[in-house]
Amino acid sequence: MAPVFRQNLPNMKENIRSLTLIQTMFGFLVPEERTEAIENDRGDASPKGFWGRQLQKVFGLSYQTRKQLKELEVVRYLDRFIGNLRCVTELTINSHFNHALVPRSGCSLIFLDTSWRAFGPNLRRLALKGDVSLLEAVLQEAVYLVQLECLSVQIGRNRHGGDMGAALSALAKFTRRHSSTLNTLTIVSDDVVDFDVLNQGIGRLPRLQTLKVRQPPSGTSQHDRAARQFLLRHIDTITDLDWAFADVLLKEGFHHWVDGADPLIPFNLKIPNIRSLAVGYVCPQSIRLTSVISFISCHQRSLTKLSLAFWMLSLDQFTLLVHGTASPILKELEISIATLTSRMFATLSICFPRLEILGLTYDKAGRQLGVTSTQGHSTPILATERLEGVRVAHGLSEFAEDMGKLWFGDWPVEALNIRKCFCSEWQGYRVGSVGGVLLASLPRVGFVNRMYREEFLSVMPGKEFEIVISRLF
Repeated sequence: MAPVFRQNLPNMKENIRSLTLIQTMFGFLVPEERTEAIENDRGDASPKGFWGRQLQKVFGLSYQTRKQLKELEVVRYLDRFIGNLRCVTELTINSHFNHALVPRSGCSLIFLDTSWRAFGPNLRRLALKGDVSLLEAVLQEAVYLVQLECLSVQIGRNRHGGDMGAALSALAKFTRRHSSTLNTLTIVSDDVVDFDVLNQGIGRLPRLQTLKVRQPPSGTSQHDRAARQFLLRHIDTITDLDWAFADVLLKEGFHHWVDGADPLIPFNLKIPNIRSLAVGYVCPQSIRLTSVISFISCHQRSLTKLSLAFWMLSLDQFTLLVHGTASPILKELEISIATLTSRMFATLSICFPRLEILGLTYDKAGRQLGVTSTQGHSTPILATERLEGVRVAHGLSEFAEDMGKLWFGDWPVEALNIRKCFCSEWQGYRVGSVGGVLLASLPRVGFVNRMYREEFLSVMPGKEFEIVISRLF
């Protein structure tokens, strides 16, 4: 097998900082439509497929065995290649096999020993994605990474009946071994993770600043107590908290709540140094919304980033939230709302005057109609305003007309991330159409959905583009 970019390998290896190993069984057949081509040093095309690895930072590189080559040749070549990667600081391992049944020699875990020897001393970030058995297979007692700062574990449903207890024990021991260096811990699971095991096994991480926990709620008091104890143990060090005890995603992309869970964790705690909060589940009852608002309100002097992206807000919930959490220092906000209106944007600009990044997920756009006819369509929603009689007239034209009366020249929002939820009437409320209307009133926005403003406008359909341009100039 001819190596890709052979003439540049020495320099290439020195520049590689991030490595992703996508693990597959040797001998796995790649469907024809998934095979891509890349040029080798002879100028012809070699297939790209089953043994994939993304080498982020400067290039992407993949290999696939040719029929005439023995698997051993591929193993030896990749072993030598990985063994020379001395500068890697970030490693991601992605596997969905049951490693309790698959021997190391049968999959790409055979490269782990080489990986640890090559870049283990410099590794700062480790991410594991896939089957629960991957934890026990990778996080062995002999593995110690002297500079590890970030550990991320994302496991799916335990479809193979793996030993969850052994996996969590391995995770807890590995985390404890690196307690002196870890500052970021992410645990995401589609199944309930026994937090009691983690709480007792991990102990305290004195440098922990970023904590992300997303899993279904167990509904047991023992589990809730363990989660609370873990948070209390790190109450003075946490600055970024992403918390979600929710069941699996619904088809619309949102979580639903399980009735046995405690809605107060962590919202009944005081986290003095918190800067960023993300809440990753839907709280349909008002008492849960009130708990979240109360928590945010208590941390208004420290929070600069807030995300409630998985929580589709109604008009009254939106009003309750923004007035209850109004902040002069918040810089990033991410929310989901059923219907975008001009009054909503007017309210946001008043309640969050220093906002720089705004993320919005929406279903429709329209016009908010007040209880009385004297209420303007583009004035901020008052905290004391009665919303029982308020209704919304859906329609992009009404939304565009009302937004045309607003000009947010002094609002410092520079980046806008906007997306349509997987609900009704996609064509009538496209991101391009709504985004174009918003940009006409937000002159400081330079980036939309990770694109430059001009690039975003240029990809809009012709008629929409002409309408927006006419309003801009």
